[in-house]
Amino acid sequence: MNEEILPIHKKITGHEKTRPVLLSVLCIFSFIYFGFLTVVFLVGIFYSGTITEVIDQYAPEEIFTKTQIRMVFTGGFFLHLIGLSGSIMLWKLRKSGYYLLAFACLIIALFQIFRPDIAVTTTAVYILLVLLCGIFFKRLS
Repeated sequence: MNEEILPIHKKITGHEKTRPVLLSVLCIFSFIYFGFLTVVFLVGIFYSGTITEVIDQYAPEEIFTKTQIRMVFTGGFFLHLIGLSGSIMLWKLRKSGYYLLAFACLIIALFQIFRPDIAVTTTAVYILLVLLCGIFFKRLS
């Protein structure tokens, strides 16, 4: 029994995909942004009755019903959850993550464009996130 223990040599391929620093920063921003808003919209679903009462107290006429508020919060929750899962997949350098992120961001931005009470800057955040992540589209697999 004269066996030698040989070290395992890792086969090094010449081309490994690395994540660019700007893409990493964008992904971390989107983790925080979409994660926080997902939690906010989830809480809003459960407290939509209270939110409707506060809106009705300060608005001169009943603008929204409890069902409308709950629908907005449910849609916002699911779209931000899709955006969060897309940014996680984008972190792993997958093209499907970009598609999910772009879908969620563009639907949210489209909704916000037709709402006169929503600031333009929040809509610009979603559109810029899609454009800046799109710069790295060719690096994704």
